[in-house]
Amino acid sequence: MKVELSTLKKGVEDVLAGSPLRTSIGGFHLDEGNDGDGFEFIRVLFDVNAVPPVPDADLADLAAHIEDALARLDERFASVRFSDAA
Repeated sequence: MKVELSTLKKGVEDVLAGSPLRTSIGGFHLDEGNDGDGFEFIRVLFDVNAVPPVPDADLADLAAHIEDALARLDERFASVRFSDAA
């Protein structure tokens, strides 16, 4: 089942609210994507604004939690990425 982007955004916000990394995230962008072969996905791009940088293992853990939360809401694959604000 596909849900509205607003529902997915709320799912991401709920995960962030319970994460110790919430203060390291400056915001996020969420949109729908298509690979050109008809495969639809959800793209989530986080702005990381932490000094010192957040360890990769912590970001991978947060990404897994976000992907799991979105998978419970929507049938599309969630692609979670992080960009440095620097």
